[in-house]
Amino acid sequence: PAGERAGRRLRAVLSGTIGELRFVSERPLSLLEHLAYARRGEWTDELTGLQRDLALIYAWAIAIPISTVAYLAAWAAARPGRFASVVAVWLLVATAAARLPAVGWLVPGWMTL
Repeated sequence: PAGERAGRRLRAVLSGTIGELRFVSERPLSLLEHLAYARRGEWTDELTGLQRDLALIYAWAIAIPISTVAYLAAWAAARPGRFASVVAVWLLVATAAARLPAVGWLVPGWMTL
């Protein structure tokens, strides 16, 4: 009984904490929405200028590449078949790339067959 109550309480705390995270109940921004936010977001009153230019540079250089990798990882992890296929293709490509003279230095040994 005491263990069950503690378990229920822990589940309630974890559920409340995880439920507050926005990505649990909402879809993440699309890549185009990242650009729209940088161009026209209400985070500044300026419609042009240095802040907007820096926001666009940030969107293109950081937000979009990292989001793309994260979205692809989430897509692959959503289904076991996709995940197995992606891992197999990744291992084959990494193994082939490791055989190339200059590229081989950049591919760690654990990433090849």
